[in-house]
Amino acid sequence: MTSMEERLGASFALLSSQILQSRQETNDAFLAMRTEMTGEFAAVRGEMAGGFKAARSETHDRFEKLETALAAGLGDARHYMKILYEDLLGRITLLGEAWPPRQ
Repeated sequence: MTSMEERLGASFALLSSQILQSRQETNDAFLAMRTEMTGEFAAVRGEMAGGFKAARSETHDRFEKLETALAAGLGDARHYMKILYEDLLGRITLLGEAWPPRQ
């Protein structure tokens, strides 16, 4: 029986060794994948940051142009409103002169 126990013990030791080796290989593979993914994610974050910075800059420039255009448009609108107001006052004055005074 000792021969059988020795063979079982040797088989168990070999199987344990293979399991430990497989476990170590799996851990090494996960570590390598994690390291690679960390680098890839860092690269993607860098690219996205650059893209967002460019988009923010472009948006800011467009809003500045829009503000300038709106300010110019509002200035023109104020000018035309003043002209229309003065014209209206002149017409009211003419109407008042055309009507006979109330008693």
